[in-house]
Amino acid sequence: MSLFGNSNEVVINVDGGYAPSSFKLKAGKPAKVTFKRTSDKGCTQQVIFNGETRDLPLNTPVSFDFVPEAGEHQFTCGMQMVKGSYTVK
Repeated sequence: MSLFGNSNEVVINVDGGYAPSSFKLKAGKPAKVTFKRTSDKGCTQQVIFNGETRDLPLNTPVSFDFVPEAGEHQFTCGMQMVKGSYTVK
């Protein structure tokens, strides 16, 4: 689990999987989740996060800015084989 200080900001390293693969956010507080793909391993060239599909170019941060809603949420690679999740309370 990873939450950086009191902020609602998380950086996820994408290297054939997600690190961290799960994290926590605070509900109702603006959040920023950034994916950075550092390897060509696996099927992680895309991510589906909060219902939105985005390409993940190598070594280029891709961020999602949103206000999280309480609950358990999942994100996956474009082929829905590599998975991660986050919890909002």
